[in-house]
Amino acid sequence: MHITQPQAMPRRARKLVPLLLALAVSHAYADTTIPDGADGQKGSLPGAAGTAGTAAADLALSGTLASLATALPVTGGQGGSGGNGAKPGNGLPGGDAGAGAAGSNVRVDLSGVLPQANLPSLAVRGGAGGWAGRAGTGGQGARAGAGGNGILNADLTASGRTASTSLSLSASGGDTGYSAGGGSEPAGNGLAALTLRDASSAGLAVEVYSAGGSGSTVATASPADMAGTGSARADVTAAGALTVKNYARGGIGAQNTVGNGGKGGSATAISNATTTSTTALLTSIARADGGSGGSARGLGNVAGEGGTAQGSASATRTSGNLSVELEVLGGAGGSGALGAHGGRGGSVTVVDAVRGSTTSGKVSLVQNAYSGRGGNIDEGERTVAGRSGDATSKLTTTDSTASAVSASVQAVSGNGGDARGASGKGGGSGAAHAELVLTTTAAGASAQGTAEAVSGKAGASSWRPVPGAASYPGNATARATVRGVSSAVARATAIRGQGLDRPGVRDSSQAFARAEAAGAASATAEGGLARAEAIGGTGTTRAFANGYIEASAYSSATGAASNSAEAVGRNIVVARSVSTGTGGIVVETQASKSAGSITIATSANVGGTLHGHEEPTLWDRSYAHATATPDAESLAAVLAGSPEVAASLAKGQVVGVGTMGMYARPLETDASTMSASFQFTTMHAGYLTLGLVDAQASDAGFGDLSLTLTNHGTELFSRHFGSLTDAQLFFSDSTVGLGLLDAGAQDLRLTADFGMVASGAFSFRYALGVSPVPEPQTWLLTLFGTAVLAARLRRRKV
Repeated sequence: MHITQPQAMPRRARKLVPLLLALAVSHAYADTTIPDGADGQKGSLPGAAGTAGTAAADLALSGTLASLATALPVTGGQGGSGGNGAKPGNGLPGGDAGAGAAGSNVRVDLSGVLPQANLPSLAVRGGAGGWAGRAGTGGQGARAGAGGNGILNADLTASGRTASTSLSLSASGGDTGYSAGGGSEPAGNGLAALTLRDASSAGLAVEVYSAGGSGSTVATASPADMAGTGSARADVTAAGALTVKNYARGGIGAQNTVGNGGKGGSATAISNATTTSTTALLTSIARADGGSGGSARGLGNVAGEGGTAQGSASATRTSGNLSVELEVLGGAGGSGALGAHGGRGGSVTVVDAVRGSTTSGKVSLVQNAYSGRGGNIDEGERTVAGRSGDATSKLTTTDSTASAVSASVQAVSGNGGDARGASGKGGGSGAAHAELVLTTTAAGASAQGTAEAVSGKAGASSWRPVPGAASYPGNATARATVRGVSSAVARATAIRGQGLDRPGVRDSSQAFARAEAAGAASATAEGGLARAEAIGGTGTTRAFANGYIEASAYSSATGAASNSAEAVGRNIVVARSVSTGTGGIVVETQASKSAGSITIATSANVGGTLHGHEEPTLWDRSYAHATATPDAESLAAVLAGSPEVAASLAKGQVVGVGTMGMYARPLETDASTMSASFQFTTMHAGYLTLGLVDAQASDAGFGDLSLTLTNHGTELFSRHFGSLTDAQLFFSDSTVGLGLLDAGAQDLRLTADFGMVASGAFSFRYALGVSPVPEPQTWLLTLFGTAVLAARLRRRKV
């Protein structure tokens, strides 16, 4: 339906338009366009003011969907423009400008059953505000008209439809009018909301969109926060495959030619999706974008701040897989010119805003937050570009029914604004913080989680920056804690943007990852300061930390499971692995270095893999591997080339076998410390033997080596090797008897301090064994046999 109306329609007649339209809609919907408001009149005599424009009529529609065309756009009319003020004359200044009028507010409320025909595209838009007139010379400017609100509410049902269908809704607010000599009224808000219950369609795709109106150009010393908000929501239940997408956008802030820029509009998006199907696809997506701030001009003024954004998304089903995604973006700060400062980017924070529920199947959750970048500046002396907003994404979720859950949180702050003038300071970047705590408790469930935080780079400063001023990037912090049953995978990545460190303060990215499971566990952390912890059970367990300042990795597992930790860093680097077995057996390895770039690796297990010498690579590396109570076949393979050690250890039980080594490409002296401990209990006293299996060396970089063995901290053996030759001779199929161990708990620790003076590598393998003390009868027989043999020898000499 298209309604036309002459500009001169009387006010009383205009008031009847919404009622007439509503009556018509009760029969059928058609395209609807609301006429614009009438423009104001120009001042007729010198010095006379222009008259104000007339507001466009509002529209409210309400009805059922007994019949519906394939499209229903409803567009509000624009408010009438104000008349121009007359020119000066007869000793009078120019006339004042006439104000612009408001655009139409449009509201549509729909209900009922969807038709069997193709589903429609429903759209409403509020009318734009009228422009303010121009004042005559010396006259006063006027305000531009407000944008109208656009609102669409739909509460619908569907049945008897078997084919896949789609439905889209859109609601937008109108923009404000333009004013060359004044401010404006607010822009219109956009709101779109859908409730839909579909009991039969094989597939359903729903999109809901909303946008706030934008501010126009104004000239006012007053704040110009005129942007509209966008809000989109969908609550959909279906019987088949279902995809729900919601998108909301805030309007752009007003541009101000003589004052501060307007703030960008906020945005909210909410998506809730449910299906009764146990096999079909289920996806729920929500995205909200804050509007950009408006620009500013003039010395000391400030451009508008970017708008904020928020939202949530959920998906629910009784069985089967599902996917939930939420993304929120802060608006960019407005730009500054002619001495105005840049606007700050919009900050965003989302906490526990995604949710998925299924009694079996896989759940995928994504929650991302991106802050707006700072506004740029140019053509100004001693001005400052905008700082980007802060970004925070935090999610704590526990699932007791799904077979597998994956979750990802991301926080990214925008870049600081750039200074492009002769003397200006670039904007700093905001902080980024991502934190995930994911727990699954269903029998056999697996869990996988990722936290990523990235701070933007600091804005570029001009070639002649503000004295004493510097732009700094924000910190980035990422934490991921993941607890599963059969397996757990945790990954944390923190990246700090480019820029200078604050004086006296070490700004750095920090990453922490921890994975816990009764089966396999894997944790990876990467950042300036990185720590990874993997707490596994009977499955493969690995921790990896990569820190360009400090790195720490810790792994813990049970029995023969593969269990390793690796840390890569430039300063303090530590790796540690612990494994427990039956009967109170515990084996632990640790390696560390306090300066210089290096990779540290450890592994520990009770039974299972025996590690040999590692081949040198191009990178510095230290390692300590140990296996407690190795099986006979693996032990025989290790000792095949060391018959003396094999013979000595064959008399008792082998407590543990291990390898320690270091290879380096240092420019100066390099050092590293590694250790291995074996905790166990002896039922009877026994003799302790240290077997030196073999050694491997390359190049001539060996400096020295100190080797120490303790039991409960008491030194049993210590030796220092000042040359490669001495070390190689010692670690060459030989044994060292270390005396008697009393019955009870033992805690043996072997520590090696490596020193390298040039490029090279050195490593050694060792074994620890405990042999029983002979019984008294054995001693008596031995003494008797010795005495008989001695007597026979004496007789022969006689």
